Amino acid sequence: MEQHAQTQKKTLIGYVMAALFAIGAAVAGSMMQLWLALPLGLIAVFLLIASISLRNLRYNITGKDMTSNLAFTGLLAAVVLAGFFLSIKFPLMGTKAQVGFGNVFCVLAGLVLGPVYGGFAAGIGGFFYDLLTGWADSSLVTFALKFLMAFITGLITWGIHGDQKPTLKRIIPAAIVGSLAQCLLYLGHGWLEAILLGNPEDAIKYIMGVKVAVTLVNAAIADVVAIPLFEAIRSALKRSHLAFNR
Repeated sequence: MEQHAQTQKKTLIGYVMAALFAIGAAVAGSMMQLWLALPLGLIAVFLLIASISLRNLRYNITGKDMTSNLAFTGLLAAVVLAGFFLSIKFPLMGTKAQVGFGNVFCVLAGLVLGPVYGGFAAGIGGFFYDLLTGWADSSLVTFALKFLMAFITGLITWGIHGDQKPTLKRIIPAAIVGSLAQCLLYLGHGWLEAILLGNPEDAIKYIMGVKVAVTLVNAAIADVVAIPLFEAIRSALKRSHLAFNR
């Protein structure tokens, strides 16, 4: 009975989040900001589908209470934020492209905290980076992209029920799939944004060429660094009894 109530609560939270993104998409659409409305609408659909299909998703994979998990989430969000500041930026016709360590810690968040808490850590870190660096108009999109990156990584690593052992056979494909999913969504959003901004065809080709190179480099850095880093800190956390009680 208690488990059923928890499942209903999780589903309700998913519905509320889907509704909030749908409202955001509607507001952006009413303001003719289609480059923002479309991704927000897609995120709302994703959350709705996820809420229905992932009702048994386990939020807590660390074995700690909610207070501890929220503390870990806040800590990793701060680390993600710091990681994005450690980057090389490429000025690109009013859009942003940069190579750095932000995605490393987004992947790490999914590996350490699982899909939900890890997703929020990655999303919040990316969201505040945009707010602090003058990209407030894209902060919600960044939140969604980084959330999904960590969510997918954590889901594949730990499984829906959070009971899978995070072996290298699961960690490596999880990190790769999470990074590539973020790449595809980022490039799709960038292409749509370039078209809606009215950039000429040659400019769009140039912008997308740079973005493809940048996002693939970021994905490679994220996977190469995050996987061994996770193995190192996971061992340390288990020895200190800070996380991974199970």
